[in-house]
Amino acid sequence: MIGKILIWTAVGVAAWEVGWYGIQLAERRKAYHRAVKAAKRRGKPLLVVGNPHGQYGCGDVTLDIEPSTECPNHVTSSVETLPFSDKHFGAAFVSSVIEHSCQPYAALRELNRVADSIYVTYPWWWRLTTLLTPGHAWIVTKRDDGSLKFTPWRKACNVPGYFGTGGDGEVRPYVRVRDFDRALQVGDRVAARWTWGFGQWCDTGTVVKLNPKSVRVRLDHGVDYGVHGTGGGLPSGHVVLVPRAADRNKWTWNNGVFPPEC
Repeated sequence: MIGKILIWTAVGVAAWEVGWYGIQLAERRKAYHRAVKAAKRRGKPLLVVGNPHGQYGCGDVTLDIEPSTECPNHVTSSVETLPFSDKHFGAAFVSSVIEHSCQPYAALRELNRVADSIYVTYPWWWRLTTLLTPGHAWIVTKRDDGSLKFTPWRKACNVPGYFGTGGDGEVRPYVRVRDFDRALQVGDRVAARWTWGFGQWCDTGTVVKLNPKSVRVRLDHGVDYGVHGTGGGLPSGHVVLVPRAADRNKWTWNNGVFPPEC
């Protein structure tokens, strides 16, 4: 009985994945053709980011973090630092790349810099392969206003190879809270370095409230100012107010992992 349940469960999961793969592949190809038409309307070349793997065309220029002979005009580079001039392309088509990027917002800024319009596709969060793929640094969803939301999923990013199985990649970098305002949300785990005067401290915590100009974080361990000779401290569980736009307050986040400089 248990064996039959396991078999039918496996069949159901496989059917689910195959079905959604077909639907997503069709959507990906539609987005590619929209990008082709947009580039032609503007009389400019089309940039394809991410090796096509035979699923859609190469465009006029293909870019990927890994070398490839699949497309004739291939450029090996990261999407976070595109080696092209401003508005060189009429359109950019990006498929199954942004969720691998170490800095997805930087990647989007670069894409908007080099192309008049961008078409981004990404794995849908409810697919099992989306959750299990080793190279997925982020789970990508869409907000009500149409903008993309990136939820941290794995620490590794920019991992080479199909499905991110070609190496170790990099560790997702730390960024200031203000640089990731749109990604930060209540419940996120953060690591922080707070600098004041001649001293500094580090701690992990949880975001408990978001304000327009600040973020409130509940500390995990507490902070002993006396270590730096200033006296005083903050207890475990204390909620601190972090200004979003203060240059000297180097708050960073990465699932509660301390920055190297701490």
